[in-house]
Amino acid sequence: MANGDAARDYGRETPLYSSRPQEDSRATLREDDGDDEESIAGSSTISRRLRWGIGGPSAARRQLQRLNFRNRFGNVARPGVRQVDVFSVTGSLLRALQLALILTTVITILIVLKYADKPRRDLAAAVDYKTLPKLDVSKLKNAVLWDDAAGGRERYNVLLEMHTHTTHSDGELTPEQVVDWAVAYGFNAVVVSDHQTLSGARAAKEYADRTYNLPNSTGPGILVIPALEYTTCRIHLSLIGLPLNSTFTASSPHLFPPPTAWPTNAQLKQVITATHLLGGLAIANHLPWSLATQPPYQLPTLPNHPTRDQLLAWGIDGFESLHGTTLDLPTLRFSQKHDLPLLSATDLHSASEIPHGWTVVSVPVSPSSSSAPPNQEQILEAIKNGETTFLYDPTDEGRTVLYPPENPKYDKWAIVQALDVASLFYKEDKGMYSFTGEFCHPRRFRFRAGRIGWFLGWMVGGWLVYEVVRGLVMWCLSSWIMEKRTGRIRL
Repeated sequence: MANGDAARDYGRETPLYSSRPQEDSRATLREDDGDDEESIAGSSTISRRLRWGIGGPSAARRQLQRLNFRNRFGNVARPGVRQVDVFSVTGSLLRALQLALILTTVITILIVLKYADKPRRDLAAAVDYKTLPKLDVSKLKNAVLWDDAAGGRERYNVLLEMHTHTTHSDGELTPEQVVDWAVAYGFNAVVVSDHQTLSGARAAKEYADRTYNLPNSTGPGILVIPALEYTTCRIHLSLIGLPLNSTFTASSPHLFPPPTAWPTNAQLKQVITATHLLGGLAIANHLPWSLATQPPYQLPTLPNHPTRDQLLAWGIDGFESLHGTTLDLPTLRFSQKHDLPLLSATDLHSASEIPHGWTVVSVPVSPSSSSAPPNQEQILEAIKNGETTFLYDPTDEGRTVLYPPENPKYDKWAIVQALDVASLFYKEDKGMYSFTGEFCHPRRFRFRAGRIGWFLGWMVGGWLVYEVVRGLVMWCLSSWIMEKRTGRIRL
């Protein structure tokens, strides 16, 4: 009697579990997954448990909530069928394919852009050397005259820069800037020697004459001596003092043969002879640089370079004994032994370079023309006669370095240069350029298989980490959604 009363009381105290909520639940299930018989069967069982009180209301409620959630998200287990989340696997594969396509596209674009014409990193054209006061070289406390046995610095009245380049070949500075640079750093004569052309020297001379060498001018004068650097894969020769209308031709032995990447000994001798016939001097440039090993080859930068003795036999007029900050002592001793002029050269290319050597020339000046600066013929004759030496200061002390500002037009290319994937995946070596359209070393192209393999490994590893993290995030998000949804279910 007691048990029956309790059962009746229980039924009266729990009107929530009546047939109406059961049908609402079934309707919900049918609405969510009407074609899933197992889901309907499962909801019927749960509804009977709720109506009959089997397992208690809380357990039945939770079971029904889980079933409703699985039905809503299409993840109903079927007996005898291995459970596979098809949509998750397909999504992972699609994301992997998407990643591969994105990487392929980006890498292809970066490789193509690597070979596109790009603006310079900095604005060398914005550097104004006129803002610098003219350097008084005599006050450089670290500048040493190499050979001062014949009277010291007072004997020399010309400070000459022997080797400069402009934008007419591979220099950063315009011809006008090169002239301003020479004046700012204490020179009163400068050789403008672009690769294979006299056009830069012509422009520099015209600028100097209309800016610094005007009649009755009280400012510092500057003499521009035209030259060109005869550039090949065997040697670089400065041909100094050439007429501005000189051209390369093979029609006559007293004119220049056209430059080729690999001139013969006879052709090199002909170049030197032609220079002399035109009133110029032939100077062999930067032997330490020319004979240095060119990476990654086991060859010199300029292979098959003529020896000093060969050049002397062909009539060479001198060698650069000081190139930049490199003092070539063997060449200097060779020059002294054979009474050749002692010469220094900056080999100016970039805007932030400063001189460390000044070729000083002793030009005899007659009393009647003591106020006139030495002319080109006088300077070349003095060099030929060995009336030269050089000042050498290996430090930067006492000279102001002008750094060019960054070029805003380069900003859009900066990421392309930073992500140099071309260098990551392959390497192409050509060696030194000859300025004749050819390179001086064998072309080598090789894929970097190890780097490519590691790149793919890192990409696959990163993708796996992403998928794991994404799965964890989705699982947490799904749990949160389930809690939010089940919290609203009313049975």
